[in-house]
Amino acid sequence: MSDEVTRQTEALASAIVNSEEYQTLQKYEEQLKEKPDLRRKIDHFRDKTYRFQQQEGIDPYEEVDKLDQEFVQLRSDTLANAYLEAELAFCRMMQNIQEALVKNLDIAIPDEV
Repeated sequence: MSDEVTRQTEALASAIVNSEEYQTLQKYEEQLKEKPDLRRKIDHFRDKTYRFQQQEGIDPYEEVDKLDQEFVQLRSDTLANAYLEAELAFCRMMQNIQEALVKNLDIAIPDEV
């Protein structure tokens, strides 16, 4: 990697670490360390959501209903809700960064793999 690309990569990483989105997410990560049961519930929900998105051949309506009920339960906890909101904001920022990088590159990247 060229020196310029390395410098710019480091600058981007620093900007991300100093962003409000990252700082907010880290704040809630620290608070969740004090509540390991809640952390496990959040991680379990995220894992189930990811697995659902990757599966084929299941009844999506039934599964979505189950996930929705679990989501509502998690959101009723103030810390879990704040964490999930912060995580979403951070993920959106990272998606925007990725899209900005890709749109300026002249390489073939398939929409779906």
